[in-house]
Amino acid sequence: MPFIKKKLHDARQGFGADLKELRELRGFTREALARLTGIHALTIAALEEGQLENLTDPVYAERHVRALVKVLDGSPTFYLEKYRALLADLGIQEKTPVSLRPRVSRYDFVVSSRLVFLAGFSVLILLIGGYVVWQAKQMTSLPALEVTSPTEGLHLDRPSIQVTGSTDAAAKLTINGAPVIVGGDGRFSVDVDVPPGLSLIKVQSNRRYSAPVIIERHVFLERSVPSDIRSVSSTTETDNATSTTSTER
Repeated sequence: MPFIKKKLHDARQGFGADLKELRELRGFTREALARLTGIHALTIAALEEGQLENLTDPVYAERHVRALVKVLDGSPTFYLEKYRALLADLGIQEKTPVSLRPRVSRYDFVVSSRLVFLAGFSVLILLIGGYVVWQAKQMTSLPALEVTSPTEGLHLDRPSIQVTGSTDAAAKLTINGAPVIVGGDGRFSVDVDVPPGLSLIKVQSNRRYSAPVIIERHVFLERSVPSDIRSVSSTTETDNATSTTSTER
């Protein structure tokens, strides 16, 4: 069994010399070991020569030591203890971690823009839905209707009557089946011909898809007797009266 002759070194040379000796014992050059571990050859050289000042973060380099020793089939515990002792001798302490802002990637902007788009789209859908519901309610709800003239059972002295009242400005209005124009304020007024006797005034108002609202009024026009007929009738009655008187005599 071959024996490895070791020399005594100071703390700086002890760790580096041991690491170099292990590498050479395994038959690796620094370049070959660098390619195998992905650790730069200059970093390996700094560790072997004890030049920890050349390392960006000597404390972080402990991971490199662990990886190198593992590849070289050495004892990680032994080499890490010697490396930490060297750090202590050199007065090197772990750097205070620097608080950095979280890195913002393009994906974050994409997600944010999508969220804004979805929020805006949802608001738009709600507005459209609310408008459709409002329109449907406007078209299907019953309109207001009021008839101020004529009153129920009104007796007329002429063959026409003025029908007045109010309803919704957008409603469709008919009186006895005939369409009537409604003003912008919803008021209406129209003359309706009335035949002798009892007549029905039917006022109907409805929206586009709503049920109709109907108000009915009954009016009465006296049947008049023409003047020439009344004159003949009066003359006949007078003649009859005269004849009766003569007969009694």
